[in-house]
Amino acid sequence: MKLLTLTVSTFAMICLTIALSPSVQAAVALPEPGACTPFPACTGTGTGDDPFVVSFNENGKAEISVNGGPVMTLTGTLMRDPTGGPGGAPVLTYLLPEAVITGDAIFTEPGVAGASDVLRFTDAAGRIGGGVSGAGVRMIFYSEVETGEVTPAMADTGFPTNLGAGNRLTTAELGTEQSNGWTYTPGGNIYNGVSDFVPEPATWVMMLMGFAGLGFGGYRKAKYRTALFDA
Repeated sequence: MKLLTLTVSTFAMICLTIALSPSVQAAVALPEPGACTPFPACTGTGTGDDPFVVSFNENGKAEISVNGGPVMTLTGTLMRDPTGGPGGAPVLTYLLPEAVITGDAIFTEPGVAGASDVLRFTDAAGRIGGGVSGAGVRMIFYSEVETGEVTPAMADTGFPTNLGAGNRLTTAELGTEQSNGWTYTPGGNIYNGVSDFVPEPATWVMMLMGFAGLGFGGYRKAKYRTALFDA
């Protein structure tokens, strides 16, 4: 009986240690902002939970392919910011056809302190806490206001005062000022963002389809790995 009691006590202490360990806590961290839903394995059933690839710039031009389907035009417009935006000014908003994980993806330029561009994934209710978006799914594109900028882009409104207050991720952009951007790949979705310059239409299609093949290949592998673990 003493041996059994010691074994149970030791087991209880091990369980408590595991529950409090940082590595386990990291495993239950919020999904990345903009990830497909339900995370981590998007079902792709055509009911608002399909993965997608979108290429866009800071002047409202975008193209999107949902679940490997045809490339469609996605137009960004200046809309009221449901999250409280920069000074109440209208912000560049892309309405998304699929649900996403809410929150801020913050991009920094090499060698420059602070944010350069931000994608905020939210909905009509202004959620940014890391849950699944509700009705009115949208991606808001905020960009820094350049000193001496003569013709600001639609995204050049500055950043909201509550930037990073909810679910957030910070990563670096690729390229230097005037020719930078990123490929952001959170949980099944792919965002090809362009800042400062606007590619020709043919370039847009090549970017979108090239990354679509890459992204959905990874998506299929992710579903396969999930099936293996669930088996």
